[in-house]
Amino acid sequence: MQMQQQYGNAYVQRLLGQAPGLVQRQPLPDVAGQPLAAITLDDPASVMVNGLIHVETELLPAGEKPGQFPGYQERLQAYALAWSQNNICAVVTDQEGRYHALKTDWPGRSSQVSAQIEPFVHPYARLSWVNLPGKQELFSENGNSWAERVDRVQGWYQSWQLKAVPNSFKTNFPGQNFQEHLQREFVSLLAGALDISPSLIYVAQKEGDRDPTALITFDLWMSDAQGMGGIKGALPSDETTEVKEPTVAIGPRAFNRDSYKYILGTVIHETQHFSHATIGNELLLRWRKSGSRLSFEKWLRNELGRRRISREEFDLVLEMIHDDEDASETLSYLEAFLAIYHRLPVSGNANRFHELDTMVEYWIRAGHEINDSSIRRLAAYYRVLDEEHRQDFAEHARQAQGAADELNKLFWDRVVKEVL
Repeated sequence: MQMQQQYGNAYVQRLLGQAPGLVQRQPLPDVAGQPLAAITLDDPASVMVNGLIHVETELLPAGEKPGQFPGYQERLQAYALAWSQNNICAVVTDQEGRYHALKTDWPGRSSQVSAQIEPFVHPYARLSWVNLPGKQELFSENGNSWAERVDRVQGWYQSWQLKAVPNSFKTNFPGQNFQEHLQREFVSLLAGALDISPSLIYVAQKEGDRDPTALITFDLWMSDAQGMGGIKGALPSDETTEVKEPTVAIGPRAFNRDSYKYILGTVIHETQHFSHATIGNELLLRWRKSGSRLSFEKWLRNELGRRRISREEFDLVLEMIHDDEDASETLSYLEAFLAIYHRLPVSGNANRFHELDTMVEYWIRAGHEINDSSIRRLAAYYRVLDEEHRQDFAEHARQAQGAADELNKLFWDRVVKEVL
């Protein structure tokens, strides 16, 4: 079989047509300072505030520089960067069909104001806003807070698992399909947490059902995990096996009554797996297209030696070939922690260190490059935390260091020495 039956599936065609290293793409110029829109804010005191939204910076992958990044292959990668920010962001599509995330100079997600935005003429094929003001912190709906809505839908979910329809549903929604209504409730919560249209979320019709053309999937049947991202099984390493298209799906377990921010963490975690799978697919197709007589693994080592790929990329892809997960899980848990910890109050959130504590179990086996880079990322993050979160983080690290077993203590020793 020639490359995916002469590039026969749409996903491979898209990768071949857009992936860096396969086709040369023009980066966006350095867009810092570019005006994107006029904004009008209405605060509780009925004071109108008018201003302009400017690009503060393009959000870039590690190692990329402003004005040199050719963009992401998949829009979900750009959305994940935007979701990790506190400010209003714009996810844009350039004229060559690749995606970029632009951080603006306006704070977002405030529950105290509503906003009206009038976009200016811009050079992008498409622009979508993320983290707009006016999103209520509790996502109240019909008088019900976020926690109340989650409690209700989780109670209904438990009834659905038992194949029962609760009387409260029969009373309040007579004649409606229970499963369909339950799915709509979950999707409404997920769309609100991510600040996206529900139309971007595909609703699975059975266990494992996925639509790769959707931004994200909600799977009511996912009972053993909060979410799933990337591809199932190993990355192919031969010339004929079909390339698997990565997806991200979220299940009912991701919905935490304490805050919508935990869903952000889950989605960002799974999107990292998605991004790692995309990198693997791009390099696999680059190898196939090269005509090299080297095996895929030897070709990767050759590319690493020639500095055409990074050590992190090499470690991730080699791991995927062997269907392992330590490097990918380390980076995924790390990014989820970095995205949400500073947004959570230090009291009343017993799970605020869940991502970091879970990451440690994979970190020890992730390889020296990812070991070192994750410590550097934590150190940079720690330096910009507010004083309350710095103290909370330091206290947790020292407690974990004292309680850790011999292997995990290696991580916490480095945190105490190099981060604090």
